[in-house]
Amino acid sequence: KFGIVIENGATNEQILDWCDLAVVTGTTLVNDTIGPFIGRARAGQPTLFYGVTISGAARLLGLDHICPEAE
Repeated sequence: KFGIVIENGATNEQILDWCDLAVVTGTTLVNDTIGPFIGRARAGQPTLFYGVTISGAARLLGLDHICPEAE
């Protein structure tokens, strides 16, 4: 609707090499696809974990995160 493409994960590597900022939902924690995104964040590449599902784990792992519903 607003020109934003939501990918399915099949091309994550290529997209992560291209993007300026990866905004990653907590679903990656639940479906066990979070590894490459943590690697990206730890390598200093701009990565923001988003949502209530990731809030606690992101805090424990020291990852940048935002959740409007968490304190």
